Amino acid sequence: MPVMHSPSRSEDSEKSFHGFVEDVPVDLDMEKEYRVVCRQRSQVKQKLVRIQRTIIANSTIGLAQLNVLSRNLSAVYTEYSAFHSKILSLVSDEALDQQEQECADFENTYTAVCNAVEELRLEASNRTSPNASSNPQNQQVIIQQQPLKMPIPTFDGNYAAWPKFKAIFNDIMANSGDTDAVKLYHLEKALVGNAAGTLDTKILSEGNNKLAWDVLMDRYDNKRAIVEGHYRGLLSLKKMSSASHKELRALVNEATNHVESLRYLKQEINGTAEHFFVFLIISALDNATRQAWESTMKKGELPKYKETIEFLKTRCQILDNCESAIQATTSTKMKQVPLPSKAQTQKCYTSSTSTSQPICEICGGSHRNVLCPTLTDLSPAQKNEKIRAAGVCFNCLRKGHRSKNCPSDKACHKCQRRHHTLLHSDGMFNKETKPNVSLPVKTVANPPSIPEIPKQADAAQIPTVVESSVSNTCSSYQVQSRRTVLLQTAIVHVFDQKKQPHPCRVLLDSGSQVNFITEEMANRLGLFKKPANVPIVGVNALRTLARDKVTIKFRSRVSSFNASLECLVIPKVTGIIPTSKIDVTQWTIPKGVVLADPMFHTPEKIDLLIGGELFFDILKPSLIQLADGLPQFRDTHVGWIVAGVIVEPHLCNVSLQYSHVALEDIERKLLQFWQVEEVPDVPKLSAEEIECETHFLSTYQRDETGRFIVKLPFRSNLSQLDNCRSLALKRFLMLEKRLIRNPELQAQYVDFIREYESLGHCREVAESQDKPNQQLYYLTHHAVL
Repeated sequence: MPVMHSPSRSEDSEKSFHGFVEDVPVDLDMEKEYRVVCRQRSQVKQKLVRIQRTIIANSTIGLAQLNVLSRNLSAVYTEYSAFHSKILSLVSDEALDQQEQECADFENTYTAVCNAVEELRLEASNRTSPNASSNPQNQQVIIQQQPLKMPIPTFDGNYAAWPKFKAIFNDIMANSGDTDAVKLYHLEKALVGNAAGTLDTKILSEGNNKLAWDVLMDRYDNKRAIVEGHYRGLLSLKKMSSASHKELRALVNEATNHVESLRYLKQEINGTAEHFFVFLIISALDNATRQAWESTMKKGELPKYKETIEFLKTRCQILDNCESAIQATTSTKMKQVPLPSKAQTQKCYTSSTSTSQPICEICGGSHRNVLCPTLTDLSPAQKNEKIRAAGVCFNCLRKGHRSKNCPSDKACHKCQRRHHTLLHSDGMFNKETKPNVSLPVKTVANPPSIPEIPKQADAAQIPTVVESSVSNTCSSYQVQSRRTVLLQTAIVHVFDQKKQPHPCRVLLDSGSQVNFITEEMANRLGLFKKPANVPIVGVNALRTLARDKVTIKFRSRVSSFNASLECLVIPKVTGIIPTSKIDVTQWTIPKGVVLADPMFHTPEKIDLLIGGELFFDILKPSLIQLADGLPQFRDTHVGWIVAGVIVEPHLCNVSLQYSHVALEDIERKLLQFWQVEEVPDVPKLSAEEIECETHFLSTYQRDETGRFIVKLPFRSNLSQLDNCRSLALKRFLMLEKRLIRNPELQAQYVDFIREYESLGHCREVAESQDKPNQQLYYLTHHAVL
């Protein structure tokens, strides 16, 4: 295949527009037309890039397809020339050089693609001609791309992982011999999680690998953020719950990874930093390992990081050997249970031993629940309330289940209903319990060979205990054909308040009347929140309340499609989708399919949910069915989405299932509104309200304008007023100090008091003229703006 060069970097149409605005007076109609034409020219250029990628990806293209590509190239050049001529008529003379450079870059790419098509046409002709091999002048040299010698690493946006990813990825690409366009393709696939979507459509369409690395370096090559990320990792080391070699090894690996990364960044680990890191590590140890480590320390000496890590690695080996010996001893006492031949069959075996004293869950005494003396002294109704408060079963008096799910086959000896005899009372359980009915036992033909398990005692007679030393062995499995339903996810660019794009993982859900965005994403975008108070009804009529809403603007990564949405802000849209990682290594994804979510098979969080408002506007008619038992690929304006059922035989546990329905309960809201506005037929008034109503009816009058005039009601028990002169005087002096510090406020306050006095709402009085034994009350006052 001929060697092709990736297109050189050209200025983006949006950046070109900035030059346009600076050189020409702003005309809104001309500005709008210029943006539209630039966008159309950019779309034509993307057609050329797609043709180039098709040629790079296919080493042997048929003659018929080459003829089609040749005709498409001619059409692309014609379209581009028309749009370019239109742009030249809109820009100023100072911006002509920039536009001509844009056109020159396009023509260079167009010439390279045309040459490649012609060379491939000659190769195809030589392959089909029987005499082609005899003519050495017609033989063409085909350069075939070599497969990569090792898998490409991925980067999820974690600053701490950036140096390692950059070093490994550049080393792999340096030895691959690929073109810049192919390297950029691998780089875009390596960005996952929060880093997915960092490279915009312009960079990908132009195949500019250098610009892509400049963007990533500018964002993630932040030494301070990387160092602080390792500090946060050390501060958040997960504390061990027990002396397990797996937990200890995970702790050592995580700690050494952060420390060695800091050393790689030339952050020396010595002195106080070394002691602090050791302190963080040992703080995460379990009690037994911490005691073993403390026994190795000498009095008065500070611990060393290297010696601590060596001790913990040795401790890992000791724990691993001990646990392996215990497992080997246990396995010799139990036979291996073969998998059942039929699907949907479950088996579970559990053994447990305990050596501690029972604790009553009803009164807290040292006896079993069934022997609790508190129950014998209570009435039947009080017994019922006591059992309900303790949260134990009404039938066996044990925790962990309800009476209708009680495993015990015992019942009340007096009425044979599903409650304990201690709780029997005529009529108390008539509606809540059922007669003791023997349940049929389901038998399985040809059961597997299973060691006999001793018959356990009645569940009602087993004491409830607080276990201090327990040894458990549990085996559980389920053989079935797992059906995984893939939901439609995509990665789009959402713009923040400063119109900067941010990658956002979207769930497309036609079953939702509204759109949702997580509170974390809304805060990251810095969007203005408006109060909403919208009730949301989901599955099983579960209700939640969205108190805020925002308006977002998003754009597709693969096309010019964009839209504005009003979204309700909630803490969490849904769970992780998908619930478990899906193996897609055996899938044959058609060429030319640009996935809306390249990591659709990897569990990730959802930032945005687009409901039925825009769902069907995003869809396109194209549809691809891979095979039976595999999902469908559906074309949309945001890329090809993957949705449908995956059927595969699997030995698994039952995973979480998500169902998305969101409804605005309009009818209920309207009903509540009218209930609030409705006047009750018989109002219930207090004594004070009746007195106020009587006062109003006896004192009100209407002036010539129709306005009501009524006297203020005063309480009759004025003798209960306290003497508040000293408090009022203190508040007044504080107010004067405040007004002296703020002359403008003082002037406004004086004007208000004078106006208040002129309107007759107050008057000046002299204390010396007060009558003896007169009830006085001093009302404090202060300025409010």
